[in-house]
Amino acid sequence: MMTTSNRTLHTVRVFDTSADRKTAVELIAKMKEVKELVESSEWNVTVIAVTGDAAGESRRARLDLGVLFPELLLPDCYGHQINLIVGDYFGVPYTLLLLDKADDATELITWLRSKTYVLAQVRVIQEVNHFQVLSVIQAVISRWTAHYLAFKRLLELRLPLEMMVRQDRLKDVSQICTGKRKAREKAERMFEVIEDPVFWHSVLRLKRHLEPLALAANITQLTHVRPDQVLVVFGLLYAEYQLVKDQDTDIETKILVDAIQASIEKRWAKTDQEVFIVALILNPLYKTKPFTYLDITTAAGLLELVKKLYRRFFGTLSADESHELFQELGDYLNGMGIYRNLENYAQDLVRQARELGEHLDPVKAWDGVRHLSRPRTPLQKLAHRIHSITTNSASCERLFSAFGTTLTRLRSRLRSKSMVDLAELRVHLRNEHVREGRVKARLKRKMTTHDDTTTDGADPATTNQVEPQLAIANADDDSPDEDIDQERAASASESGSLRSVATRHSHTEADEPSPQETINSRRIADIFDFTTDTWRQLAKEFALRGLNEEQEFYELVDLDAGGEDEETEELLNEVTQSALRV
Repeated sequence: MMTTSNRTLHTVRVFDTSADRKTAVELIAKMKEVKELVESSEWNVTVIAVTGDAAGESRRARLDLGVLFPELLLPDCYGHQINLIVGDYFGVPYTLLLLDKADDATELITWLRSKTYVLAQVRVIQEVNHFQVLSVIQAVISRWTAHYLAFKRLLELRLPLEMMVRQDRLKDVSQICTGKRKAREKAERMFEVIEDPVFWHSVLRLKRHLEPLALAANITQLTHVRPDQVLVVFGLLYAEYQLVKDQDTDIETKILVDAIQASIEKRWAKTDQEVFIVALILNPLYKTKPFTYLDITTAAGLLELVKKLYRRFFGTLSADESHELFQELGDYLNGMGIYRNLENYAQDLVRQARELGEHLDPVKAWDGVRHLSRPRTPLQKLAHRIHSITTNSASCERLFSAFGTTLTRLRSRLRSKSMVDLAELRVHLRNEHVREGRVKARLKRKMTTHDDTTTDGADPATTNQVEPQLAIANADDDSPDEDIDQERAASASESGSLRSVATRHSHTEADEPSPQETINSRRIADIFDFTTDTWRQLAKEFALRGLNEEQEFYELVDLDAGGEDEETEELLNEVTQSALRV
């Protein structure tokens, strides 16, 4: 179990449960033990939230913990919740045809990356026609967003691929459909896929349907994702899919979008809605701008809600604190008093965060209007408490991924403490390298091929270029490996296909209601003002930045420069997956 304090992750305790029953009773006992430990003088930390999976005994244990400690917020892992929405989308029968075409796209990508001659021809076509030179991206097995990015890149390569096929068909002897019979048949089938307009239309449709969820995933899978970010993501998702439904009026799209919107409402209904709404209002970038006219977003309604949450989190609310909250909340909403410059200060922090490739931390904005020599005011205390909550379990998953790469067959007798120490060291080093920008530089160094004969005066534009003549020789090589490469590629493709990922995310979570659910539950469709796009554009900017960084990562680890054997695809996926997680 891990704790986040001042945006810093700490491993509190790792339990070896190999010989224990995996029940809610066992888990809640361990949760209480960890809570007592971190709130003792050894850690001196106040536990304000417990985040975990939404399924099985984990959720049951958190619900029972909420009965014992009603002041705790008990959010589900919203990185997992977005994946469940993806699973609900693929649970609609209309997606079967799209999954068939997704299988074709995965097969095409695998084939393209295994043919150096094809990659060289695609590059030449892009250069001759002054297109942006793009490479083919291979999806990693366990991340559906990687499939989205791979299909997005494939769509961007449609014109060069179609031009390549037309040019090859005009030749008396094909330079691509060569080799043994199976290789020729495979190449001809890939030609047919490239020439099929239905294939491209289906991939485009799938990409369009998954794009808002991919944006959402890049926010909810952050190490520190806050309640206000989750609520904005839900609002953004609902608005984006309503736009899809309005633009594409066929019955299939309506059914698919309705399934996604119903899934969004289902996830939102299980949240502690009042905390999430107040969290968004206490973000200086948003305040009440995203909301439609609600009773709780008026000055009077919000004051009562803020008082209620203050009593819940801090136990009591004195008459002086109540009066101060009344004064402060009015000043905050109207930009008066000590909050006169808060919005401008927050915008300066946004610009600074953008330069650093980070997201705005509202706690920093609130600290900007705090007198350091005095304790926080009641509203500042509440804002600091709510914005300190992390609503996903990504840090735990990354730690256990580090355990998997540390505890190997060569270290099978490693004790728990040593394993935790090694894994923590690895994670801390990785975080330090990310902050200092070493990760991308290291990937570029490791994933780039260099010619030993290159001198300091060599033209950098010629580095990593594939020679077409050499590629032709490789394509015509009658290697015995061609008899088995199709089977190996098919096996790797099947295990890493979007279909298998969709099936994994289709498992439903427990449907027990949370004891903290609001009695007067409000729907996402009813609380957001979708007529204004200011708040949506701000949220999309943050999400797109993360998605572009992920695509850049796949560019770095892709081996298109020299092509790759199809039998190495599965190994590449494992290496890339490890790099992404750890």
